[in-house]
Amino acid sequence: MNLDAIKNKIKSLLKEKFSTEEFKDYFLVDLIIGKTGRVQVFVDYEHGGVTLGTCGKISRHIEAYLDESLVLGEKYTLDVSSPGVERSLIKRQFPKHIGRKVKVERNDGETLKGKLISVSPTGISVEIDISKKEQKTVEILFEEIVKSLIIVSF
Repeated sequence: MNLDAIKNKIKSLLKEKFSTEEFKDYFLVDLIIGKTGRVQVFVDYEHGGVTLGTCGKISRHIEAYLDESLVLGEKYTLDVSSPGVERSLIKRQFPKHIGRKVKVERNDGETLKGKLISVSPTGISVEIDISKKEQKTVEILFEEIVKSLIIVSF
């Protein structure tokens, strides 16, 4: 079985898991399968963070398939975690970050930093500071976004 087929099977397993009542508000952010047998699954939760217990349950669901099918052999590494702040946001993650500072790289080369103030079906609105007393709102379409990160402030 090739890596694309394995990836599709794991996505199918995750879709199955996310269709249950306990996991209905969870979703896949990214899935990476390396040639060395390392599988990285990044999941998020619409209403907050992802717990270690949740990652464990999702991991066991995938492990059952990997152990039974041996598609990656007997030796593989499976990591299930939340995406972390260094990973670019996907469309479904934006609503839970309204009110937070973001850095958005657009496909025209411009990078904007500001407060995420709203999300629509087609894009986001970011309030950027023009001066200490003046802000402006910039609308950014999802297809214009190359990368978007949460700016962590301490």
